[in-house]
Amino acid sequence: MKNKLCISIKTAVNLFLNGNVILIDIRDSRSFRLSRIYGSINISVNTVDQFFKKNSFLVPMIIICYHGISSKHIALYLKNKGYKKVYSVNGGFKEWSILFPQFIQYHY
Repeated sequence: MKNKLCISIKTAVNLFLNGNVILIDIRDSRSFRLSRIYGSINISVNTVDQFFKKNSFLVPMIIICYHGISSKHIALYLKNKGYKKVYSVNGGFKEWSILFPQFIQYHY
């Protein structure tokens, strides 16, 4: 996956199952509260800089949004900031939740 920005759901799930990855969900906080991937953390697109000033990650990061569009922009932004292993998930949360519902936590 060297220099690859976008990864498939299958690749993301494999990284996730490996356990040495941070899963960052950039959907709005309400959507995140209602349903999220186990172990993911939620940050706002507007607070990315603030979040990464406070946190330094050396492990791979998977960025996920609704459909895989906004996450591409954030992943590219973070790569340009010097983070080496940052990936956007093609298909986003929607596709992940359809293909791998066993990893989704729901709160109604």
